Amino acid sequence: MPEEAQQPYTLKVKVGDAEFEASGAREAVQDQYALWLELVRGTRDEKPAVVKKDQAVAGGDEVEEISQSVLNRVFVTGPDDMISLRALPRGENAESDALLMLLYGYLVLRNAHDVSALNLIQAARQSGLQINRLDRTISTSAQHVQRGGARRGTRYSLNNAGIAHARRLVQELYQ
Repeated sequence: MPEEAQQPYTLKVKVGDAEFEASGAREAVQDQYALWLELVRGTRDEKPAVVKKDQAVAGGDEVEEISQSVLNRVFVTGPDDMISLRALPRGENAESDALLMLLYGYLVLRNAHDVSALNLIQAARQSGLQINRLDRTISTSAQHVQRGGARRGTRYSLNNAGIAHARRLVQELYQ
């Protein structure tokens, strides 16, 4: 067997603040690098987000946060730890998007990674949503949400894709 086939292919690249590092089969690394390069090129035109260093997602990653002034325009916080929306999103999935935004609000404003179904439905009703079944409404965004527990003990949280999607929804609400 040639010596090249036994050693993994390693590639390390840094472009601005973005870094890429991978090792493995040459073709796999090159494919991953091509995808990463597309992502880096796509994000260069976006405005940088404010990063809050002391808050972390369950996996240990930092949560990129929206500025506090935008959060204050989107969310209303009450003394009882309830968060509600000042305005509702529009579109075909408006109710589901509003629930994602509420989960994001709990994450960034209350540092609550998961929210009980009871608290989420109360926050949704306070925001002006008329939802009878939370599980059916949020099912259209199942790819962005993690659900645990049963019946009254059900809890919802955003996965990493859900955090990114909810952040976009919050930013788009006032653009």
